[in-house]
Amino acid sequence: MKVVQISDLHLAKDPAYRIYGLVNTQDTFIDVLNQVKAEKPDLVIISGDLSQDGSAESYSRLKEQLQTLNCEVLTIYGNHDNPMAMQSNLIGNNIKHLPYKQSVAGTFILCNSYQENLHTGLISASDLVNLENYLKSFADCIIVIHHHFVKLNTFIDKYILDNHVEFSALLQKYQSKIKLCITGHVHNSYDNYVSGIPIHCGLSSCIQLAKTETVLFDLKRPGYTVYNFTESGTEILDKYC
Repeated sequence: MKVVQISDLHLAKDPAYRIYGLVNTQDTFIDVLNQVKAEKPDLVIISGDLSQDGSAESYSRLKEQLQTLNCEVLTIYGNHDNPMAMQSNLIGNNIKHLPYKQSVAGTFILCNSYQENLHTGLISASDLVNLENYLKSFADCIIVIHHHFVKLNTFIDKYILDNHVEFSALLQKYQSKIKLCITGHVHNSYDNYVSGIPIHCGLSSCIQLAKTETVLFDLKRPGYTVYNFTESGTEILDKYC
């Protein structure tokens, strides 16, 4: 099964918007989308920050573009998103917002780490209970969450999942049930482990941020991540446009 992760699009009401005044996020997303179509994925996951400003216009425009994909698209909220606007203007047809999705690769569990008006993340107490119930019920789980929950030793750690210790402890408790964790948020590719569980932070479709203690920009191009799930394991490929 081929799954493509697109993350941190940062689209805006104005299609001419440039993130940090540098990159037109609409243009970079279209470049990424065209390349993703050529991948012919079985599933696309958009791991948060679909919009920069939470505008209805940004989600409506994105809906038109994602409906050109010949597969299901799963979405989660990022810290810049507006859940109400996203539900009203994006979700429908092949574009879904689900708590979990069963597949031949395993069960994708889609976590909500959004906090209103904050850039850090939080998994609510009720969502932690739901997550534990899913982990009890399913095997070969793939956890999808916007915020990173293992420190990367860069400036982005200021915006980590607030209850990352509790979240990681829950994953450790059910480590035999989890094959992979996928995150966005950090605008670059990172690989980590929690209790032996692999974690991959996917690329941004607009701009990559340098792995530094202060905010700097990586010269790498916009990109996306491909996950090839096979009987022999999981191949992870970061691809640039």
